Amino acid sequence: GAAYGSDRSFTTSACPAPAPTVVTSPASNVSASGARLNGSANPNGATTNAWFEWGTSVSYGNATAPQSNVGSGTSAVSYSFDLGSLQCGTTYHFRAVGQNSGGTAYGSDRSFTTSACPTPAPTVVTSPASNVSASGARLNGSADPNGASTSAWFQWGTTTGYGNVTAGTSVGAGTSPVSYSSNLSALQCGTTYHFL
Repeated sequence: GAAYGSDRSFTTSACPAPAPTVVTSPASNVSASGARLNGSANPNGATTNAWFEWGTSVSYGNATAPQSNVGSGTSAVSYSFDLGSLQCGTTYHFRAVGQNSGGTAYGSDRSFTTSACPTPAPTVVTSPASNVSASGARLNGSADPNGASTSAWFQWGTTTGYGNVTAGTSVGAGTSPVSYSSNLSALQCGTTYHFL
């Protein structure tokens, strides 16, 4: 007849942990030189680290550090990273990344554009006075508008506190120095005047 050995059993290895589920959220706090990258990662039950890849193209080229530990739960955990020293008026791409024992997952690409570059102040040079007489003088100077519509004038007086201002004159919105001058009259003879 038939004979049987005793029953035995075995257990297969534990199911491999799934990779995390990662979502890239819109950037916030965008300025001319910085932004906050936002995302979330669901660890899907395995200890997970999360970070961002970023750069000026979808090749990224940069990764945030240190990485964020988002735990080993089974629900999405939000995380963020503040970038600084960015170029003004520039578009940046980024994506969220999560990694656990089940693998590495990537969120979708998002982008943001930093604020426009601030307009620099004009560059101003005070030149020597000319046509100096007992009761008058011509004040001379130049201003480079540095690309923004600019008005220029002089402050003047018998001390470096000045106290007087000439009428303003437009020197345009170019990117090279523009000379301007202003004639003073009814001055006191034998008196030192300061101007800028």
